[in-house]
Amino acid sequence: MANRKPLPVALELRQLGHEFIEGKTVFDGISTEIKAGSHVVINGQNGSGKSTLGKILAGQLTAAKGSVIWKQNGQTLEPEMLLPQSSYVGPSATLHPYMSIREIFYFHSKFRSWRDEVNPDKWIIEAGLGKHMNVLFSELSSGMKQRVFLTVSLCTQSSLVVLDEPCANLDRSGIDWYQKQLTNFPTNTTLIICTNDRSEDFIKVDKRLELK
Repeated sequence: MANRKPLPVALELRQLGHEFIEGKTVFDGISTEIKAGSHVVINGQNGSGKSTLGKILAGQLTAAKGSVIWKQNGQTLEPEMLLPQSSYVGPSATLHPYMSIREIFYFHSKFRSWRDEVNPDKWIIEAGLGKHMNVLFSELSSGMKQRVFLTVSLCTQSSLVVLDEPCANLDRSGIDWYQKQLTNFPTNTTLIICTNDRSEDFIKVDKRLELK
């Protein structure tokens, strides 16, 4: 695909709240603004709703209460316009279990563009995936699966990236690799990281949301 520089997405949360089918409220009344191109950390312990909020902000889930307004260059984006230019990594993210890593990267490149400054082959090697390119995704360890998710997401030309506990299942070398990528994260992309206050998950913080 031909590359086109993405424009970062700004978000406005209006009295945002969510509850599960059984009636349990996970968060309520969240109103704030996220500037385009900023790095935001959503901090909360397990059960606080940070993963749910991350999926809502990524356009993967509709909030039970309130609304999220996504804007790009001053124009409002509908979720169906957001999804083709955003990336999400989290516990609910999936890749085809019976595709090899090589096939995953190949098919992904048919629908999404890589960042201009990125050499995917180099990233694959640096992520420690080079020797596993012909292995089916379902046969990978949890740590290697996370490396695939992160590599695909961070290599892709995106206006919004949401990462939910990105260092989960990564060993020390994986964490070091991930943090190196954060130091080179593009300025034309809004980054939201959901974390349980694990310092390895983020480097730069422009805004922090605390969920109790």
